[in-house]
Amino acid sequence: MGATRILKDSEIGSLKRGSVDVVVETVGGSAPTLAQGLGLVRFGGRVSVLGLFTQPVEVDALSLMRNEITVTGGMTYCRPGQQSDFDVALGIIAADPERARRLITHRFSLDDAASAFATAMDKTRG
Repeated sequence: MGATRILKDSEIGSLKRGSVDVVVETVGGSAPTLAQGLGLVRFGGRVSVLGLFTQPVEVDALSLMRNEITVTGGMTYCRPGQQSDFDVALGIIAADPERARRLITHRFSLDDAASAFATAMDKTRG
């Protein structure tokens, strides 16, 4: 298990249909990322949906069946009877703080909160 390649948004357009083994959709919102992922995954590939969508998403069911694509949804943040995702994440960060630092793409002052929220809502920027 493990990714051999992770793509930036700007690189996705260069991929051929059916060229990806596994897609992990984490964006959600109103982004077209689920449809993009379903179009990129290979015959027999897998798509994991973790992003929280804010509206219904249209899926080409015939393509799913014809290409034998497995789509799995996942609830993040907690699972009854198990350690919460936040506790797991805190353990990972405590063990390797540099790993978390690489995830910080922007910094905002409290006075720039409106800009920070706008940046967070814009799924095309870091």
